[in-house]
Amino acid sequence: MDTQPTIRQLVEKALYYRQITPEIENGINEILGRLGYVSDVDYEALELLIENLGLKPRRSTTALTLNMSIVYEIYAKM
Repeated sequence: MDTQPTIRQLVEKALYYRQITPEIENGINEILGRLGYVSDVDYEALELLIENLGLKPRRSTTALTLNMSIVYEIYAKM
């Protein structure tokens, strides 16, 4: 049985390595795209990742931070 990692597991891995590898970034983006929503737990994990790695949601950064800016917009509307 092939289990898919969760966003929280990928965030833990990124925090352990203190960087977002292409594998981690692609995994997070794939999960965000497939689910179409972010749970509270995953949102908090992604927020922690952004804070700890000093990422800023900007258009000129990686796809992950672009997705996170979308997540921020979704939560702002709630």
